[in-house]
Amino acid sequence: FYVAITRAQISLAMSHCEHRKKYGEQIPCHPSPFLKEIPENLIVHGNDPSSEPASEEEGLDFFANLKASLEE
Repeated sequence: FYVAITRAQISLAMSHCEHRKKYGEQIPCHPSPFLKEIPENLIVHGNDPSSEPASEEEGLDFFANLKASLEE
């Protein structure tokens, strides 16, 4: 996750499934808890057509802060 996010240059698309089959049984899938650390204003949900993408400045600030926190 960290590698994908820190290497994204312009935009980053992530997805997850709602459920999958394991041993023939359908089980729910949940997004990584890490996603909760991403500020909501930087997220565009595919199922929400009224959402607007984060500005370039907001994205750059987020990635700079993330990189700084990883270097500590």
